[in-house]
Amino acid sequence: MSPRLHVAGRRFEPFARALERQLAAFEQPLEPIASWHELGELRALLLEDGALRNGSLDLALVPTDWLPELIGDGHVAPLADALPDDWEQAWTPSLRGLQTDAHGEVHGVAYHDGPTMLLYRRDLLDRAGIEPPADWEGFLAAARWLSEPATGRYGTVLAGASDGHNDVYDFVAQLVSRGGALVDGRGRAAFATAAGVAALRFLHELWHVHGVVDPAARAWDSVQSGVRFAAGDGALMVNWAGFAALCERPGSPTRGLVACAPPPGRALNVYWVVVVAAGARDLPLARAVARHLATPAMDRITAAEGATATRRDSWADPAVQALAPYYPVLEEAHRGAVTMPRTPALPALTTVLSEMAARAIWHGEDLSTALAEAAAQADELLLAASTADQGAPSR
Repeated sequence: MSPRLHVAGRRFEPFARALERQLAAFEQPLEPIASWHELGELRALLLEDGALRNGSLDLALVPTDWLPELIGDGHVAPLADALPDDWEQAWTPSLRGLQTDAHGEVHGVAYHDGPTMLLYRRDLLDRAGIEPPADWEGFLAAARWLSEPATGRYGTVLAGASDGHNDVYDFVAQLVSRGGALVDGRGRAAFATAAGVAALRFLHELWHVHGVVDPAARAWDSVQSGVRFAAGDGALMVNWAGFAALCERPGSPTRGLVACAPPPGRALNVYWVVVVAAGARDLPLARAVARHLATPAMDRITAAEGATATRRDSWADPAVQALAPYYPVLEEAHRGAVTMPRTPALPALTTVLSEMAARAIWHGEDLSTALAEAAAQADELLLAASTADQGAPSR
């Protein structure tokens, strides 16, 4: 009888298609049981219900933002001798660091790459004589010029859902491009500043002043925003690079029309990682499957099914490059990319930032007030996480 392998991840068709093929290609027959969840459901399953520790799961696909808490609280097991042999050569440093703890133990391999990039309709910008914008002022000018709501195409596409994902990352992207930071060198909240006000104001005005965003996007999560861009509903956007792959799927109305470039300011480096559950029923098997998923052939399957390959050799493969327009510029986008603070408080911090963004953008709260109150909440979380870390035994 084939061993069962329980896997959980975010509901995203490319993940489901790729993983089905990859597990079928494992060296021994498996009986995979995969469950796919919305982002909030997945977070609750892993971080609140303890599914990685209680034997419910063997593997999971998780965003890097959750790793400090997952690693620090013992939800995931280190790869140990299942680490790929070409670990240091096959992935950029930016795709190896966030799953590596302070002791050098590696707790997963990159499965689906970010980072944020500028995705734009090459045909529309060329026709208008507009260069891909290198700053947010140019981005806004292009979005306003190319916005045609009467035809169903807006200047840009955003994800307005208050789910602690794109609503938070959009704020962080604006913040760092203005010289700001979420957390300072002392581990204190640093975003209740003039840069923070400017960041929130820019987002508020994109939604409510300039008329460049479809009002229906208020309910969209990041995946839906990528689907709508691929459907031709926007001229340009700063979003996860992988959504350009949706544009290249057979039958897509934007196939061959979308190009990618580094975003205004700096890219955000967030990616999805295969982690091994600390409570896996068969830990050696789970580790072997994680190692299998990191091989060149499996990484190319990830790309072929519409997610984003993470290995350098995949990025350089002409067959992979033909699948999406971002592969030739991924390495450039990773250089100097910004990562979220590495603290176990990060999942709770993103909830605070999500609530702050909703209050400022959707409920009309004074921007400075929303920032100051969120910073006070963030400081409590950061202090508690720091105190807990200092009191924990070394491992």
